[in-house]
Amino acid sequence: MRKMKVWEYIVIAITVLGVLMVNTVPSDEEYLKWLAAKYKIGCHSDGCIQPLSRSVRILPFLSITKTSISADGKRYIKVLGIYKTFIILEDHLQIS
Repeated sequence: MRKMKVWEYIVIAITVLGVLMVNTVPSDEEYLKWLAAKYKIGCHSDGCIQPLSRSVRILPFLSITKTSISADGKRYIKVLGIYKTFIILEDHLQIS
């Protein structure tokens, strides 16, 4: 059996990471549940804030979502969804 070269290990690692990323992109429903749980935005109970606009960009490896809660667009949150996790890129909600 021959010994694998370094570049072959790199190709295998990148392929495995790519397959994992494609299979673990968070869905829109998961984002809405996360947003309601963390910030009480878009939920259906008392004291919840309803979003005014939302833009969603779902790519094969990740999703980027921007949700605004003000008409002028100054109060918003921008989130990166990857590996079934949400990473906050920008948080300008100022919710107290």
